[in-house]
Amino acid sequence: MIIFQKVRKSLLLFYARWVKGLCSSRRVIQFSFKKYKTKTFLIQAEENRGVTFQELRQLTDNAILFLAEKGLTRKDVAAFTAPNCVEYFIVRAACQCAGIIFFGLPVNLTPNEIAYFLDKTRAKILFYAKRGDFDINAVKVKPPLTHFVALKSRLFAEIYSKTSTAPPGEL
Repeated sequence: MIIFQKVRKSLLLFYARWVKGLCSSRRVIQFSFKKYKTKTFLIQAEENRGVTFQELRQLTDNAILFLAEKGLTRKDVAAFTAPNCVEYFIVRAACQCAGIIFFGLPVNLTPNEIAYFLDKTRAKILFYAKRGDFDINAVKVKPPLTHFVALKSRLFAEIYSKTSTAPPGEL
């Protein structure tokens, strides 16, 4: 039984990579966008919102442009720290498609620990969620980090500006 499962897994991987051409994250994301346009990608119940693959594609394209406008290019690092949210998938997919390294940070890190990881990874941008126990001003960083982007800020709202999906929070 175990041998059959391994062989089945190997055949599925071969089919996905070589027959369908799904040998990179970017290709898997683009394939999903095309195949499942009208299907729901994610439901965020606590905010009473859902996102289809089509909406995620539009938001991802806008996020790629946003990252380019901020000067990020292939192999740069974008850091992200926030509790579970739709924006995680938007930023993650944009980074994968643009060749930018996505570095997720746990939400329970202290400002000093966040600064340490930002320094070690040489991140150029940090996406973060405002929360009561976290003060972004306490994060002491050195270059190349040049941008702090709060997820419910006017700056992040630029990503939502060209789509029909309303941005979360106040603008």
